[in-house]
Amino acid sequence: MRRWLTCLPLAAGPMLMVWTLAAAPVAAYAPAAQPPAAGGEEFKDERLEAEKPSDRDLREFDRMLKGTYPFDNPSEAALRDPAAQAIMASSIKYYIYRLTWSDVQEARVSSMSDVMEEILGGANNNPASKIFPPILIRRKSDDPEMNQRRERQMAYLRLAVPHVIKASQDVLRNKVLAARLNAARILERVADWGFDSAAEPLLNIMNHPQEHDAVRMWAMQGLGYLLREYSERGQLGAADDKGLRYQQCSRAIYQWLDKHASMSAEELEQWTTPEKDAIVYIRKRAIRALGMTRRAMIIDGGRTGEREGPVAELLAKIMLNPQGVVLPEASWSERVEAAYALSQMNPRLSPSLNMDVVAFQIGQFMASLGAYANGDPGRTLQRWKYIALQLKEGLDAIEKESSGSEPGQEFTRRLLPQMMRVVENLDDQSKHQQAAQDLFNYLSGNAPPGKTLFKPAS
Repeated sequence: MRRWLTCLPLAAGPMLMVWTLAAAPVAAYAPAAQPPAAGGEEFKDERLEAEKPSDRDLREFDRMLKGTYPFDNPSEAALRDPAAQAIMASSIKYYIYRLTWSDVQEARVSSMSDVMEEILGGANNNPASKIFPPILIRRKSDDPEMNQRRERQMAYLRLAVPHVIKASQDVLRNKVLAARLNAARILERVADWGFDSAAEPLLNIMNHPQEHDAVRMWAMQGLGYLLREYSERGQLGAADDKGLRYQQCSRAIYQWLDKHASMSAEELEQWTTPEKDAIVYIRKRAIRALGMTRRAMIIDGGRTGEREGPVAELLAKIMLNPQGVVLPEASWSERVEAAYALSQMNPRLSPSLNMDVVAFQIGQFMASLGAYANGDPGRTLQRWKYIALQLKEGLDAIEKESSGSEPGQEFTRRLLPQMMRVVENLDDQSKHQQAAQDLFNYLSGNAPPGKTLFKPAS
């Protein structure tokens, strides 16, 4: 299917490029207009109505958010009162439903950016969200009274999240792309708070056959937060007793990334440079999200059990970027992200993985990266110090998993100092100027005991 660059109306004036919160252009392609495929709900030209709450109700809702409701005697129990629940539901619906209003979409009264700043908070004078508490309430305070207030704020959030999810799901049916993109951003925030109830709507975004990849990007980031939150258990909450939902989340990201890292040369010829850049941009977010599982496979039953979804193999392919294999070609920032994701793999969660082979392949990449850095005498082509910091964290993680006496672990421990010298050179080009060549030479003469990325199945 031919796809093309789409500019999206996010705020005032004419069509504007989609921008992420970090002000980097997503500019993803959009599918050609056609009836939705089986299983995909058709997007609607629909204004979701929500009456603006009274000033009094908005003040009461703000007190709930801040943990000071009711004013005379704040308590968690008061939040469950039907009257309080009605205020909570109507306020949340009002804030979120405005994303479907044409006067907001066309910036005649307000704008998408203004509405989203109210919903999520923003950078202009650091305004607070009108729905989500500040992230610092997760931390314990030395003040017992402040801790009680934060507990009330968390109680508010637990009660508010179902309303937030329902309103966001309603907006996701809207035909205006910017409305759906911002609804996905709201769900991503819910996931960042660790609420596994966001998994279902985020998966629906991934699986909708007509959804735009700019919307899917936010869904993947949200799913990544949940995968990270529950990585040790491999379950999304108590209801996911067999980990099936966790696997579905991982699989959705894996399948998207695999598809968009393996495009045909013929298809790619029809794409413009901005379209290719858009996919590379989103692909990096998918790599990060998939790495949050810390699993080398979606399902890994060891030598004799079921195996599915070789995540580590896909990440290694992107990291090593063999010519003509990864299309569009992987950027250096993608490859660093893939290397970091591989370094976070947990052997206890991936019994089929040979971690020494992972370390060897990361070393191959780092030798190439170091040579590339040496060709940048001004060190201006990449954020080298940030890359060095990220890779050092990755190597530290590998070292923690290599403290045993197995041959593969001993091999990894000998390799790590060679790799660390490259990291130090990336951070300070006056240090270890031959580190990349030395690492290449070392790898040429030292093969990992594991031989293959995954242990052979019995």
